[in-house]
Amino acid sequence: MNLQADPGYNLEKVIKFPTIPWYTKLMLRLMLPISVIRLALLLISLKVAKNAMRDPSKEKFTGNKFCKYSEKISFDAVKKTSRTLKCTINDIMTCALSKAVSDFLKKRDDQSK
Repeated sequence: MNLQADPGYNLEKVIKFPTIPWYTKLMLRLMLPISVIRLALLLISLKVAKNAMRDPSKEKFTGNKFCKYSEKISFDAVKKTSRTLKCTINDIMTCALSKAVSDFLKKRDDQSK
């Protein structure tokens, strides 16, 4: 259905956009080269973030995979803790994982905030 050709279509309901003045068009066209130069300078000045997991001076990546295990945790203890704190088991496990990653990064002298 072509709305423009349909005689029953009410053109008064179409949103009317105001015309853009010539000086606004000129300002937009002048801003583009300045924005490109600004973006280029920003990209040149970017610094690599210090991260203990990506710092090559801390550890060389060899491709070997390691897996470490912790002591066993009783599921009943986790359920009891979640009921005591009135939160989900998922919240408890997420908190434990967060603490483990935090300790790992502190151990490796992470400089990020």
